[in-house]
Amino acid sequence: MNKYLKKLEEFYSFSEAEMELIIRDMRSFVCDYTKKNKIDKLILGVSGGLDSSLIAYILKDIGVDLVGVTFKEKVASEVQKEILRVCDKVFFIQRDYLQIAFKSTTQTNNALRNGNATSRIQMILLYDLAKSMNGIVIGTSNLSEMNCGFFTLHGDGAYDLGLLKSFNKGFHIPQLAKYLGVPEYIINQAPSDGLGITEENTDESQIGMTYKEFDLMIAVLKGEHPFSEDEVKEIKLSPLYLRAVKLYEETSFKRHGPVDFLRKTEYF
Repeated sequence: MNKYLKKLEEFYSFSEAEMELIIRDMRSFVCDYTKKNKIDKLILGVSGGLDSSLIAYILKDIGVDLVGVTFKEKVASEVQKEILRVCDKVFFIQRDYLQIAFKSTTQTNNALRNGNATSRIQMILLYDLAKSMNGIVIGTSNLSEMNCGFFTLHGDGAYDLGLLKSFNKGFHIPQLAKYLGVPEYIINQAPSDGLGITEENTDESQIGMTYKEFDLMIAVLKGEHPFSEDEVKEIKLSPLYLRAVKLYEETSFKRHGPVDFLRKTEYF
């Protein structure tokens, strides 16, 4: 599989000029939106992962205050310290507050349900903070997470403005992070949602493969790749391909939002 990953890495490679244009357009997009809607603050949940790190570096010094929020009583890792250093303001929402809110809603022996509940409560608190500061919540969801449904509806999947939804986690995001000077130890750390759903507490343990492997399988599924017909046939024989397709198909409802019944004209 490594030869296909290397080939796809070349296929997804950005030039320096392309990355400069992407970052410039992202910053202009945010500045235009906040100016048009008279927004004062950008609220970013800081998990300590690559996505929130990249967002912080993109939004640094653009003329709108970036407020970093962590759900801990103190900064627990060097990664969080680095991200929060970039922010204009920092808020610590105490874990005790989060646990009180969690226990008042639901607590089960199901790790996935508990993780989803925690994610939704965190988003409630981010939105409440945003409201108090005339701000908006910035999303960190990326294309890979969207394709495998690795986000919580109305949790981390809820936000006002996002920048990474058309960039995959395996190839695009590390390139942009490196270009902006995000430290290597952040780029190379194992991705984790921090919700403790699996014993390993990593995205890979939940998805069943690395993001690069998942992006490879989705590229083949969607026909957006540099591979020959024979190469595609070989990739499709991999158990990882079957796993990726299953994830993509089973989580389709999460990518299409609420489904509403619409009245028909003949009713009236």
